[in-house]
Amino acid sequence: MRSVSHVRKHLAPLAKQMISILKELGIPDAKVKNDSEETIPSATGKDNVEVFFSANKGIDVRSLAQVASGGEFSAIDVRHQIHYG
Repeated sequence: MRSVSHVRKHLAPLAKQMISILKELGIPDAKVKNDSEETIPSATGKDNVEVFFSANKGIDVRSLAQVASGGEFSAIDVRHQIHYG
């Protein structure tokens, strides 16, 4: 299994990629923050990763699961697949 530090090392570049995608989708003030914590190992791994997001200038980031619609998730996912393979 990979260490938490390995996961954290890849979270900052992921956030930058997400911000780039969101800007391409017409959300110029997007902010993304990723956080992780080690959990009890399971079938999905040993790290709990959460993404925090804000689409608007001056608005603090909140859990992506709370603020993004299904359509927004889909748009980000499709753009990521096209851009990053």
